[in-house]
Amino acid sequence: MDDMISHRRSVGVEAMRMREVKELMDRRIADGHGDQGFSSLFELLAKHSGT
Repeated sequence: MDDMISHRRSVGVEAMRMREVKELMDRRIADGHGDQGFSSLFELLAKHSGT
């Protein structure tokens, strides 16, 4: 993700959403869920939205 974000910035493309996704991924990893893959972000998003 860091490389993708850096590349987007270097070509002048907004990377805000990618940075937000990376923050969520980092949180999942810190919480011990790094082995669950990208789709585990939906669990975090569901908790955040209250559903």
